[in-house]
Amino acid sequence: MSKLLLKRAVGEAIALALIAWFAVGTIRYPIESTPTFCVECALIGIAFSIGLRLRSFDRHRASIACMAFVVALPMIMYVVTRSMSNAIATEMAAMTSFGCAGLVMSVGSLRLRSISLVVSGFLTLFTVFISDAPYALLIGIGWITLCLWHLIANHWERFSTCEVNSVQHTMKFRPLMVAGAVGLVVLGTWAVRGRLGEASPFGFGFMPTSGGSQWSDPGARHGIGSGDAAIAAQQQADSFGAVDSEFFLESTESTLFDMFSDSVGQPKKRGVWERRQGMLSLNVQEAHGRTSKSEQGGSSFSTDRAPPERHSHLDDVRSKAAIQWEGPTGIRLAMNRYDTFDGVDWTNQAELAVEKMLPVISGQERQQTWFFDPATSREFFDGAANEIAVGRTKVIGLKSQRIPLPMMTSGVHIKEVIRGDFFAIDQDGSFLMPDRVAVPALTIVHSASRKLMEDELLDRLQENCSLATQERWRPTELKKLCQQWTNETGNKYQQLQSIVNHLRAEFELDSTVDLGEGELRLTDSQTEFPIETFLRTKRGGQHLFATTAALMAREIGLESRLVTGFYVRPSAFDLGASHSNVMPRDVHVWAEVKLDDQHWFEIEPSPGYLPPVYSPSLWLRSKRYAAANWPLMLGGVLSLFLMWRLRLIWLEWALMLVWWLSSWLPAQARLRLAVRIIETRAWLIGKSRPAGQPTRDWLLMMTGNDSTVEQGHQEILRSFCDLADRICFGNASSHHDMQASQRQVLRDLVRTFSANRLALHFTEVTQ
Repeated sequence: MSKLLLKRAVGEAIALALIAWFAVGTIRYPIESTPTFCVECALIGIAFSIGLRLRSFDRHRASIACMAFVVALPMIMYVVTRSMSNAIATEMAAMTSFGCAGLVMSVGSLRLRSISLVVSGFLTLFTVFISDAPYALLIGIGWITLCLWHLIANHWERFSTCEVNSVQHTMKFRPLMVAGAVGLVVLGTWAVRGRLGEASPFGFGFMPTSGGSQWSDPGARHGIGSGDAAIAAQQQADSFGAVDSEFFLESTESTLFDMFSDSVGQPKKRGVWERRQGMLSLNVQEAHGRTSKSEQGGSSFSTDRAPPERHSHLDDVRSKAAIQWEGPTGIRLAMNRYDTFDGVDWTNQAELAVEKMLPVISGQERQQTWFFDPATSREFFDGAANEIAVGRTKVIGLKSQRIPLPMMTSGVHIKEVIRGDFFAIDQDGSFLMPDRVAVPALTIVHSASRKLMEDELLDRLQENCSLATQERWRPTELKKLCQQWTNETGNKYQQLQSIVNHLRAEFELDSTVDLGEGELRLTDSQTEFPIETFLRTKRGGQHLFATTAALMAREIGLESRLVTGFYVRPSAFDLGASHSNVMPRDVHVWAEVKLDDQHWFEIEPSPGYLPPVYSPSLWLRSKRYAAANWPLMLGGVLSLFLMWRLRLIWLEWALMLVWWLSSWLPAQARLRLAVRIIETRAWLIGKSRPAGQPTRDWLLMMTGNDSTVEQGHQEILRSFCDLADRICFGNASSHHDMQASQRQVLRDLVRTFSANRLALHFTEVTQ
């Protein structure tokens, strides 16, 4: 087996099998228990290493048993985890076992290595096609690159084994061929990108999780379609979601206003007297349940609120979620926006209404009609596919015309809806379904939004408003605090980040604080505004955090507005149903800031909520890293230069350390290691062994017959060559046992012929 370990072809076959195994692991890791997955990987690695070591000692039966255990281990873990109620998907365990079989075959004969190549190629390409990870394509390109390298090397080695006068290896031809092939693959991928149309689901469900059909289990976990009809209980439940067939009682249908009242308290009633008329008791209609409160539901939002009260909820409804969201977690779904603040109430004065949406038909086989905002549709279509995020909102217990959607949403789609008057954009820029009391329950709304890079915030976040026109109510304390937080920062984006970071770090989120009672009263006739009290006590509800951030953004010359909606908690994700349950308690308030291209992006000033992620580009990350670590980078360059200049010294130490640690190896493996060390030293000085030249001839050629070469060195080389013949071609006992004199010969060879000594010998021979 030691001879096998030194073979190039076997090493490359193992690497290809490991890439395929890694590709399967990238699908399993995000959705399985991390400790269980890591234990399985560790056991596979240990068992495979033990099997290789057993074969090196010619213990073939034990090695075969160990390799069989490697193949069976994924299925064993599947059974064990199933008994622990932490089951692995059946098809994932089978694919892992298949990959382990390819790994085991990679160390076998030539025919088995060929089968291993086919297995690893199938697994890699299959996982790349079914994965939605952005880096999945890189795994396939890496496997193709190594495979081309492997096949080209095998092709040319066939010629080197023929009877030829000489063989000259070069490091230029093979890399150029591999680079050219990879370049063609990349160019071909780029040429067909976005030109092949949209992939349609496979109608015949042959995989265990492909959904229901007449040939497979209709109770599968995932679906082959969108699941809209199944969720609406119109067809057989063979898709991703559960059916909520109960009717929600009128007493439990909450408006967004009611949800905020439960979360941050109800707006305080003001002492305003109006004309009233008496009414007889017989004209009063008695309510038999709690009536939903919808006053001030969308026209304004008050920051002066009482502490929330606990309510008892009915238990006769299966799903208590307001909506269900299928998409990334930790994001905000907006419903209402307000741009004018008078010190207590937020209202909207903007005129952003769009009554006629732009219809766009996507797909080829299964055509879908999307409706886009005409103002943003062009730049949306001109952007790359990786800049677009698609999510799905399922309305459950939300009674509102408005649709909760992510930031920078440009288009919406509902299955089978082709009429443009079903959607519109309200005055504040939020999507809604006009001429309805509310969005029908169990409606699934697909949304398409644009992702935002941090580079765009740095380039497009400019001063775009004047304080005189922005706000008439400007507390002095807020202005001073904003100047204190932003004086030492640079551009507008850094100033905005400083404001958000200070609010998240120095203020406490507490919705139970009463901002208008007790010690908060200044005099008998005058009280503080809620924001002034919030800045003084540094405690308050999320609506006060968002209001403060929006007002401070205006202090630095940025246009801002308040947004209300829902927060999708990461803990709300249901792995089995593949969606997040957004409850009424998840109502949230945050702020948005305007860019110079008329787009709005969100900021999250409230602690305890994940901030929005604006990923920097590779170029921006590189510039930041260089600016922050330029002394380290300069030191690294100098260190690499010194390492290159002193490579003969530290590599010599490394080779001697390897030799010292190899004392436990059998005789044949230790002999080959000694030859490899001498060849490595010769390679370091540019005198590699010519291809096709026997090792004995090459070693003796170093000393030659020149009398200037020390006689002792010639004797060491001859003794070593004789020892090599005895170990390689002698009886079986000589393969493992080595006498003290023979070990001394190997030690003399390794210690005597250092890189400097070899350079001197080659110089004397050439002279």
